[in-house]
Amino acid sequence: MVDFVKVGAVLTFVGFLSVGSGILYAALSSPATLEQAQALGKNSGVLQGLGWIVAGIGLYLALFGSAKSDTAIDTKSEILLGRLPLRKSKFVCEKCGGDVSKETTRCPHCGSPLEE
Repeated sequence: MVDFVKVGAVLTFVGFLSVGSGILYAALSSPATLEQAQALGKNSGVLQGLGWIVAGIGLYLALFGSAKSDTAIDTKSEILLGRLPLRKSKFVCEKCGGDVSKETTRCPHCGSPLEE
């Protein structure tokens, strides 16, 4: 399965790199004639325009990928960003470390019996 967030991030980076390269290309070139100056302006404009298009597609893919992500991944991201407090479970399976309720006699994750 394609990870749209990563593909979008790479495309966004490449798009912004293209825009910056077009600006540097235009700033560091010194055309000798008017025709060369016009060609330089056109080439750097096309490069920047394509860069913005690629960056826009990358941002779209990254947002599309993050909207389709799993709730567990979103929760982990929120915890990492400090927006949600880390859940502390009072009951943990000794074998797999999964959260269990106090009424359960077997772990729902690995099936091992729980001690009382």
